[in-house]
Amino acid sequence: MSTVDQRKLIVMLYDGAIKFLTIATDKMARKDSYEAHRNLIRGKSIIAELLGSLNMEAGGEIARNLQRLYTYMFNELIDANLNNDIER
Repeated sequence: MSTVDQRKLIVMLYDGAIKFLTIATDKMARKDSYEAHRNLIRGKSIIAELLGSLNMEAGGEIARNLQRLYTYMFNELIDANLNNDIER
């Protein structure tokens, strides 16, 4: 896979995460727990994929910062799902 394709894939993953998490917040606001849960899980899966795709050796400080960000986001999504917390 070329670098251009990898960049395109990352943008697609970001777009997917935004889409699913936007739907999740809407469903939480409407008290649709099932759909909120389903979309939070999808968003969390994308964040996990982004986390797993980091090249810590080649990425240096940027990769370390992204790792911290993705880990934070992943944990926030778990808490949001467990506590039905739309703010998270």
